Amino acid sequence: MRRKHDIPLRMVIFLPLIIVCLLFQSGLYAARADSGIVLLIETGVTDDGRPICREASSDNPGAQELLNYLESDPRIRKAAEAYTRMQIEKRDRLLEELRAAGLSEEEVAIVKDNTPIHPSYFAIDRTGQVNSSSIRGFDLTDGSGGHKTMDNVSLVHVAVNSPTMLSKNLTDRSRSLTHELGHCMMGTLYDGEENFPKSNFLGKPHWRGKVTDPGLALIEGWAEFIGPYFSGDQSKIIPIDAGDYSFNEDTGDLKSYDEMIATEGVVASIFWDMMKSDSGISDPWKKVGLVFQKHRPGSMADFERSFLAEYPDDARAVFDIMSRNTFMANISSEAAARYRDFMEGR
Repeated sequence: MRRKHDIPLRMVIFLPLIIVCLLFQSGLYAARADSGIVLLIETGVTDDGRPICREASSDNPGAQELLNYLESDPRIRKAAEAYTRMQIEKRDRLLEELRAAGLSEEEVAIVKDNTPIHPSYFAIDRTGQVNSSSIRGFDLTDGSGGHKTMDNVSLVHVAVNSPTMLSKNLTDRSRSLTHELGHCMMGTLYDGEENFPKSNFLGKPHWRGKVTDPGLALIEGWAEFIGPYFSGDQSKIIPIDAGDYSFNEDTGDLKSYDEMIATEGVVASIFWDMMKSDSGISDPWKKVGLVFQKHRPGSMADFERSFLAEYPDDARAVFDIMSRNTFMANISSEAAARYRDFMEGR
C-alpha cells in the first residue's frame, strides 16, 4: 500500500525528462522548433573538439548565396523534410511510450511542447576538402556573448572550397550533401555518436565496394543510400542497384556473406530495395526509423533481425531483398554458388 507522500514509480522514472522540459519551457534552454534549413559559420572548436558556430548573417553575400542554393535545391529540401519527419516520428514514439508508462496527457503535452524538432543545420567550413557531418553536437554563439550547447544535434559541414562544392555539377553537390544529412538522420535516431555502430574503420579510407567491417558498412551504407535516393544520382562509381558490390573488386569472385554485410555498397543496395514502392514493405521509412531508434543495430545483420522481430509480416519481402542483394549468400555459400551458376547459364 502506497503512503500518502510516496512518489509514483512512473514519476520517478520520467521526472528527469519532465524537469528538462520545464527548463525548456522556462527559457533556461532555448529550443528552436522550425523545420527549415539554417546556415551557420564555423568559428572554432571547443577543448573537446566540438564545433563552435554562429548563424550566418544576411549581409554576408557568400553565405546568402549558399543559403539560397540549399533552400532552392529540391533534392536537398526533400532530404531536409525527411530529416524533419524522422524527428517528428521519433518524438511521437516517445510520447506513446510515456502514455503506455502511465503519464497523464498533461505530462505528455509538456514533453511534446518542449521536445525540439531541429532544422537541418549546415555550417560553412572554409578549410575542409570534403563535406562531412558532426553527430555529437556543437556550440552556438550569437556574437554578443550568448552561448548555447546543442548536445547531440547534428550538423553538416559544407566544405565550400572543396572540389565538390566548387564544381558546377549540382547533382553531385546534392548527392554529397544529402549523404551527410543521412548521417544526421542516423545520429538523431540513435541518440548520438556514442550509440552508433562500433567500427575499427572510422576515419579510414572507404568506398562502396571495399570490405571494411559490419559497423562502418551500416553507417556508410545508410548514407550511401540516402545520397542517391534524394539526389537521383547513382552514377558515382557504380549504380547501387547494379549488384556489383557483392563481387570482389580484384578477382571478380562472389564475396562471402560476412564480406557482403561489411561492404557499404551492398548495404546501400539493400536499403535502396527496401524503400522502393514495389518492395512489398508498407511504410518502410517509418519502420526503418523505429528499428534505428529502438534497437540501434550495430550491423546489417542486426538490423535484419531487429526489423523482422518488429515486423514479422514483412519477412518474405525482406528475405527476397536480402537474397537478391547477396546472391543467396544469406542462405549459404553453396546456395550463392548455385545461384551465380544459374545466372551465368552454367
